[in-house]
Amino acid sequence: MGKEIEIERKTLVSKETFKRLISQLHIGEGDFKLQRNHYFETDDFQLKKQSSALRIREKEAIFTFTLKQPHPAGLLETNQTLSKQEAKLALESAHFPSGEVMDALRDLSIPISQLKHIGTLSTSRAEISYEQGILCLDHSSYLGIEDYEIEFEGTSEEHATVTFQEILKTFSISQVPTENKIQRFFSKKEKN
Repeated sequence: MGKEIEIERKTLVSKETFKRLISQLHIGEGDFKLQRNHYFETDDFQLKKQSSALRIREKEAIFTFTLKQPHPAGLLETNQTLSKQEAKLALESAHFPSGEVMDALRDLSIPISQLKHIGTLSTSRAEISYEQGILCLDHSSYLGIEDYEIEFEGTSEEHATVTFQEILKTFSISQVPTENKIQRFFSKKEKN
């Protein structure tokens, strides 16, 4: 799968606004797909200290191992497909397969032996093509929380910003400063 730059803009919305968008965009219940993000970290948050995150995403029986790192244009994602057995082993015993993700973790000097599964965030997501990008509507649940988010993935920083501002204006949505999912997960976990 390799590396890719993720350029996105997002905001949290109320449940009511989320339902209104579903209706206005003609999104059906069958358009939503469940995905689970299983997060990993060290006890002393070595990844977080480098503004990075490690997860296994489980979606339609496909498991993708991803390291997210800061990048000037957005986030650099290093992705690797895992077998169901490799994912199970990682989740149960923090034993990870070799490959691009492990190489990138070593480049960051992350103590791999100290990584452990710290929790799961589940998202019901609908994705639609929108203005040469992808508009995502996410209903997430984690650690007793439910939230609703819209996210636009663009082709460049300018494209993502301009299009997202047009979406907010078109659908009368107020933008809320929004952390990404793993940041929200960690914020809640730290409070517990």
